Amino acid sequence: MFNSDNIKVGRYIEAVGETLKEMAPEDDKEELRDRLFGKERIFEKALIQAVADNSNWLSKVNKEIPDWWIYPGRGTVNTKYDYYKDYRSRFIKTQLKGAWIVAREEEANIASVVNHIEFPPGLLHDLVHIFDSSMLHPLKGINVIKVPVLLVDDNKEGYVASLFLEQVNIEGVDSPPYPHPIKMSGIPIDKQFEKAVENAFNFLRDYLPRHHFKKKLPVFRWWVAPLSASRPINGIQGPSLYGAFVVGMYGSILDLTMPEHLTTTCSDDMSGHLIGINGLAHKFEAATKEDLKIVVSGQQDYDDENNSITDAQKKRLLKADTAEELFQHFFFHQEYRQMKTQTKKHQ
Repeated sequence: MFNSDNIKVGRYIEAVGETLKEMAPEDDKEELRDRLFGKERIFEKALIQAVADNSNWLSKVNKEIPDWWIYPGRGTVNTKYDYYKDYRSRFIKTQLKGAWIVAREEEANIASVVNHIEFPPGLLHDLVHIFDSSMLHPLKGINVIKVPVLLVDDNKEGYVASLFLEQVNIEGVDSPPYPHPIKMSGIPIDKQFEKAVENAFNFLRDYLPRHHFKKKLPVFRWWVAPLSASRPINGIQGPSLYGAFVVGMYGSILDLTMPEHLTTTCSDDMSGHLIGINGLAHKFEAATKEDLKIVVSGQQDYDDENNSITDAQKKRLLKADTAEELFQHFFFHQEYRQMKTQTKKHQ
């Protein structure tokens, strides 16, 4: 579909414009989506060119986003993934809003726009920085922490990936963690996942001040990456990364070291109590292959066939009923040495 000459000479607006036309039956839409939003970043590069030219093309694209741009990727054709389409559409429109703000030199209006993007405000600040810099570079991160996480693909096969949480210095912004504008632009997530991230942030915002951390929580951006490039992540669903976000942000804020061979898979009840998740059997198998121990909720259900493991395997699980018990599993050997120092520093 793409005219290779346009790509070679950097005419990205023209290249994206080609995809707005009617698709031929032989066109590989998945490959084109990957080139647009994934490995080549053709869409983001077109936005940068449009910003530089103060082009009305931005408004045109916003009105003409084709359905296949936002359709779920391979292996995600089930109707339960309709939310992925909503997420892709919101993400693309937020990219367009960021580019539009810079093109019209309306950076001062970011605060009025963030209430209408359906994402944490940090994402729009990051996008404005990208399009204002004429380069595909987000805001500079302060530090990054990596947490092993367990996912299940559409074939019910578990696998290990890495969650990265990076503190970002954005003045005057109180923002839940937001997806990395470049590294997550091609990976949709579902509503339960978004809610789990928000819940993890809200829990820490309430918990840390009660434990002598008086400063505002830092702004985090996040991304998830597979251990191997041969296993792409087509999408992420469900709330099971709640625990990973909680321990990752907690460890980053208090300068604690994340254990290399420990992971967690659990959700929450919005009060700091952990609840079980689905797909434990597949995740247990994946964790075993990578020599990872797993912390699960003490309320984890094992009756469902997707959660069914042997009694011997259950004995290898670590249990936690609350987020505080989760912290003890991950950081017990560090907290008593570092907690007093860190809390005094942040008071």
